Amino acid sequence: MIFLRIKRSLTKKSGKFKIITIITIMMGKGDTKLASLKYSRQRESIKRYLCEREDHPTADMIYTSIRREFPNISLGTVYRNLSLLTELGEIRKIQADGPDRFDAKTEPHSHFICRKCGCVLDVMIPIENPVPRVDHLWEYGDVEECRFEFRGVCRACRKNERQA
Repeated sequence: MIFLRIKRSLTKKSGKFKIITIITIMMGKGDTKLASLKYSRQRESIKRYLCEREDHPTADMIYTSIRREFPNISLGTVYRNLSLLTELGEIRKIQADGPDRFDAKTEPHSHFICRKCGCVLDVMIPIENPVPRVDHLWEYGDVEECRFEFRGVCRACRKNERQA
């Protein structure tokens, strides 16, 4: 469970007033982990960019796009924000062949990964989650999540094969 506490304050810096937002995030199962985050326009831009995309971009793709809005942003900043957003559960990291990809859809769903071009597509078909049945049989720890992944050749690659 995640609890948010938002604190806003007004400060004067270099003759200009600036609103500072501090978000305290409390999360955990039993033990509580605390983290204080300042609002970040860069982080919000990364999240907005992911929400507008369905092609599951890589960090490099996100970096290239975000640099148009924030020319001084570093690749390291993009990676840190992607890690943070993933840890907070606001986005999902997809580990495919090649670089990791990112998805703004956090509701349970599967992915199709093309073995030729590496594209990642959402599969929004209902698949029974085996976690409740498996969890009580499993002796090695608590099962928290199960992901299904489909692999094959996408339509675009199949079409290119036929034309060649």
